[in-house]
Amino acid sequence: MEKNSHNEVKSEVLLKSTKSWNDLPMPAYLEGVPQCTILKITVPPHTRLVEHEHPMMNAGVIVKGELHVVDCDGNEITLREGDPVLECVGKMHNGMKTKQFFIALLIIFSFFCSYAQGTRLGQGWFKYAPFGHSTYADVHPFNVRIDFAESANQPVIDYDRTGKSYRLLTAGLFGINLPIWSGNITDEHFGFAVNYRMLADLWMDFFQPSTSAVLTTDFRMDAIPTFTFIHRVQKGFLNNYSFSWAPFRHESTHAGDEITLQREDMGYGLRRVNVSYHYTQIEFTVNEAEDRIAENHLFKLGFIARYWPGRDYWGQIGTWYQVVGDDDGDSGLCRPKYNPFELWVQYQYQSKTHKTGWQAIVSAEIRNRCQYGYNLYAQKANPDFQNEDGSWKEAAFQEEKRVFTYSVFVGVRYNIPGYDGYFSRFAMGIRAYHGNCPWGQYRSLGNYSQIGLSLIFE
Repeated sequence: MEKNSHNEVKSEVLLKSTKSWNDLPMPAYLEGVPQCTILKITVPPHTRLVEHEHPMMNAGVIVKGELHVVDCDGNEITLREGDPVLECVGKMHNGMKTKQFFIALLIIFSFFCSYAQGTRLGQGWFKYAPFGHSTYADVHPFNVRIDFAESANQPVIDYDRTGKSYRLLTAGLFGINLPIWSGNITDEHFGFAVNYRMLADLWMDFFQPSTSAVLTTDFRMDAIPTFTFIHRVQKGFLNNYSFSWAPFRHESTHAGDEITLQREDMGYGLRRVNVSYHYTQIEFTVNEAEDRIAENHLFKLGFIARYWPGRDYWGQIGTWYQVVGDDDGDSGLCRPKYNPFELWVQYQYQSKTHKTGWQAIVSAEIRNRCQYGYNLYAQKANPDFQNEDGSWKEAAFQEEKRVFTYSVFVGVRYNIPGYDGYFSRFAMGIRAYHGNCPWGQYRSLGNYSQIGLSLIFE
């Protein structure tokens, strides 16, 4: 304590510690010239702060109001007027709410000390990014999903020729979104992530008694990683917006051997169709759900542009599909067009997480895509499709066209307490789809519907 002739000057230690409020040790100082920042943060009453983490040490004092903080391990603290706090570093947490007193404000003075507020290059390698994820209604998501669905039956996918209107079919989608680098740039308001994405689909007649026929397999993979940028705005309804770009991605599909051999035995004009092409994909998202436990409304607009109208360096023709060689059938039955775009809009709602870790999820997608231009029912020696001289009748052909598809998921999700990363969430619910068939070479089939149980891991 020091005195002068006019007033008494007091010095009071509010906090001195080597550990944060949730008993975590403070990290060592970084090398380099430090950059110090003092912030005044005002939070309206009854506001839930987004789940976040601090890349550097910071401390604060509650000037007015009250704040309840919870970290991802379930540790809690309630801070009131005059309370100091030493924030945790590198640990996800959020401010649950502020109570409304006579003065409904929370003001924090924080001191940050590091040589920069952005993430250092060496700190971001192989780090999980809480943004840039697929929605649950996405037809081709980069997460793990298993569907057991009553599906519209058509003879070309009915291996046992049951003639039923609907059959229980199974789809397994095994997607990965591998982190290469992620972190903040300039400050915590701007984030950037680089990921490698790949998806393998398997659509099969799992409950078919004789062979459990594989109907088709589908592979999507990045040739160049996907880049995602996010700007955290935190203004009213707008929490953030993000932009994702996959510069070069490839899809290829392969019909199952059982179905292919059966089609050959039955004399169809097309044994199988090679769906294979290169494309670039862009997505713009409003309100990425970085805080997995908070209520959130996400909106997404997506766009695919297929490369090369002619034949490319690898000999790939610039259409969605083609018939390769005489063994796959009569290429004249295919009528591809240069129709290189696919667009979609998506919405996903997540409710506030219950104390048990469960929350409600509602997700929807509308997609405008190509229904392929070939007729899988065209059959040799069938007078409905072929003339006596072996030429095909007009009924054997199908024109390519654009159609709308609709996908909806309604269910619940469980968030593993204390862990926010890959496979930290499990969801189950009802998924319904209507449009052209979304699987491989069967995208030429229109008026396809399915509804059933969907299990999702992300």
